Amino acid sequence: MNEQGLYKLKPLLKPLLSEINRLNRLKWAKRNKNTDWSKVVFTDETTIFQFGKPKKVWRQKGELIKTPTVKHSVKVHVYGCFSENGFGNIYCFTNNLNAEFLCHIYKTTLLSSTRKLFRADDHSWILQEDNDPKHKSKKAQKWRDDHQVERISWPSQSPDINLMENVWAVLKTNVSNYKPASAKELIRIIKKEWKKFDVVFAENLVTSMKNRVSLVLSNKGDHILY
Repeated sequence: MNEQGLYKLKPLLKPLLSEINRLNRLKWAKRNKNTDWSKVVFTDETTIFQFGKPKKVWRQKGELIKTPTVKHSVKVHVYGCFSENGFGNIYCFTNNLNAEFLCHIYKTTLLSSTRKLFRADDHSWILQEDNDPKHKSKKAQKWRDDHQVERISWPSQSPDINLMENVWAVLKTNVSNYKPASAKELIRIIKKEWKKFDVVFAENLVTSMKNRVSLVLSNKGDHILY
């Protein structure tokens, strides 16, 4: 197999799409093929662990490389956002996220970010977030209504079109280069690496949305390779 140019690699993991998921993704792509993505604020939450997965290493045949692991690694949850104009603020926390706490993050992090990203035109933006039950809760919906925050619809099972997934992948890779001794230090590192993200990175991601939507259309709602 190797002589024929084939290599044994892990398959690309994608969420299972039901027929309803696929059709909903296709309908969503048709509705949003002309959307102005420069007005959208992309948001998401993720979890970063004190000790990431061991990296691949070069070794001699028969050589064993040992990496110490921790059974219960410290973890930090992160809420982040960005638009074509750059990256907003992040909120790091260790407690569980519920609807009430999400509204607190909206107030302290999302609004301050949009004021920075859109300045005088800070009411023109549209919120993007996935279909987590907390995002769809009555408390979160009421907060958005009270603050006149418009929310763009988003198809389920669609991390391949969620730009924040790309951001998290880069952030986690960069954070994994450190060895934090505590949750406090891990948070400091996360914030340090987040601040390194520049507007060019944000612009390139947002520019890719038009192509992602086109690929969903051409794939008839199936997964795209992003």
